[in-house]
Amino acid sequence: MLRMSIQEVTLCSLEEWKLE
Repeated sequence: MLRMSIQEVTLCSLEEWKLE
């Protein structure tokens, strides 16, 4: 995660919300 940019982390979070 440290290597990911904030934008990528945010996108991953949004995807997690969609899965739930």
